Amino acid sequence: MTYGQFMDIVYIPAYETEVEESTFSVRKRTIESMRDRFSNIDLHSLAVEDVQRYRTWLLSDKGAGYSQAYASLVFVCFVKV
Repeated sequence: MTYGQFMDIVYIPAYETEVEESTFSVRKRTIESMRDRFSNIDLHSLAVEDVQRYRTWLLSDKGAGYSQAYASLVFVCFVKV
């Protein structure tokens, strides 16, 4: 199963039922962005290096360019998945 399949079939529907509608609508874009970034990677093939590159990308000016605080929030969401 790929990361994208897991997100679409398992995680996103479950998360949507676990949080308030307003919380889901705020986080939906972030969750979809994570799904799209890792969509084709097999879940068992996701490596520590992939995770570290994503964290770096969140903070990089050539990547998402998020502030330290916001990047941490996004990364925590990613780790929860």
